[in-house]
Amino acid sequence: MFVPLILVLAVFCARLLTLAGDLSVVASLSPIISLTLCGAAFFKHRWEMALPLVAFVVSDILINFAHGVPPLGVHTFVALAVYGGIAVMGIGLRGGARGQLPMLGATLAGVLAFYLVTNTLSFFMSPGYPSSIEGWIQCLTVGLPGYPPTWSFLLKSLVSNLVFTGIFCLVFHTRESKSTAPALVRGESTALS
Repeated sequence: MFVPLILVLAVFCARLLTLAGDLSVVASLSPIISLTLCGAAFFKHRWEMALPLVAFVVSDILINFAHGVPPLGVHTFVALAVYGGIAVMGIGLRGGARGQLPMLGATLAGVLAFYLVTNTLSFFMSPGYPSSIEGWIQCLTVGLPGYPPTWSFLLKSLVSNLVFTGIFCLVFHTRESKSTAPALVRGESTALS
């Protein structure tokens, strides 16, 4: 029970780091995608699987409040829907497909989906982008003048989520092997007697 809570609290705090100073340094380093995926794949209870999504919503409300924007907006709900899709992907990986390679592949898919969906939403909602294919490409690559290029957010998100998925998988696999080790020992001792 403590591992899910500790991991979610760490992710929650990582998201709030964006409030600590220069956003370009820590923006997109949050491992919420990897925790959502790994939580759905490894957590045993539904309430544990919901923790990353709750952490996202609560931290988004706090971040929006600090930036003087409405606490819940379209971006929050669209991002939450993408995270829900990532959780469904994680549930699909329960069973035998929770090895490092499938989990890293699912992380890559989740990061790309999040990037495409949220940036496309920004393209449609922001008057700063021309209403054309060129404007959409601008949104997906350089973004708006005065802000870091959007491809840099993708790169940071991709690297951080792949690293955190590897760490989370290691933690969860270690946790599972420790919890099944005594049962295996008991099973072997009864088979020998």
